[in-house]
Amino acid sequence: MKFSFKTIPFFLFLSIVLLFPQDLLAASSFSDLSTSDPCYTAVEKLVEEGSIKGYPDGTMRPDRPITRAELITVINRVFHYSAKDSNVRFKDVSSSQWFYEEVLKANGVGYINGYPDQTFRPQRNVTKEETCAFITRLVNIPIRHLDSLMPIGDPISSWADNDVRKIVWNGILPLDAGGNFYARSNATRGEVCMALARFASYTPPAEQRNMIYSVILNMKYHVLDQCNTAQGAIVESMIANMEAYLQDTRYDYRLGADNAMEAYRSLPAAQRTELKNLIASWNTLSDLRELAAFFFPEMQF
Repeated sequence: MKFSFKTIPFFLFLSIVLLFPQDLLAASSFSDLSTSDPCYTAVEKLVEEGSIKGYPDGTMRPDRPITRAELITVINRVFHYSAKDSNVRFKDVSSSQWFYEEVLKANGVGYINGYPDQTFRPQRNVTKEETCAFITRLVNIPIRHLDSLMPIGDPISSWADNDVRKIVWNGILPLDAGGNFYARSNATRGEVCMALARFASYTPPAEQRNMIYSVILNMKYHVLDQCNTAQGAIVESMIANMEAYLQDTRYDYRLGADNAMEAYRSLPAAQRTELKNLIASWNTLSDLRELAAFFFPEMQF
């Protein structure tokens, strides 16, 4: 079904199943996960959908590294890959291993690469930059040029530079307080949840997601700086509404839009025009016209 903002009531929600090794049990909460953990919201979202697997002792172990075999299993479930390529070209993958079928599915899509010695190394831990590369092979995430606003302070391997910047600058995984990403460190279960939860529970194709991401970033890093206090509060409300929708399409975006527009109507006419023109100056008109009826219906672009 083709996505349209005009047919929002007919969204089909993705059923995401985050599958880790077979000895894990489903859990609705985890003893080692608190509300202060960066991955808490993502994990709870996936738990609510019945899609996360925990350990028998009731833990999530969000800081545990994730292996290549585990990651492709997650990706296959998230993106609903089922077609298999029976040509197994890795000499360390056999039909007796639990991840064998997942390798066939990944082969079918073509998003995995082996090593020069023809191995897959399924038990090898995956780095954060490798995780970024896996995701950007599958999702059309745009590159933003935000070096001056969101510089990445630590090294990234040259082959993964664009992949990491796409993931960071589109808000899929964060930098730490010092502006570091630690691209070459092992990716953890919690970080994988944070990244993949961004693609859960909604079905807009990549171009629509990217459109929303683009407007959010432009409003956050350009428009806000040029607003007065009242205008800025409206822009922040719009941003929050769009971000909440990207997190979960069950979010009541209409209520958020109505609240923002009520505040917009209260502005003097000159300030309404100024704000509308400011938003238009930092976004393409085609994006704004597509999104206007959705997030800010009284702004006619």
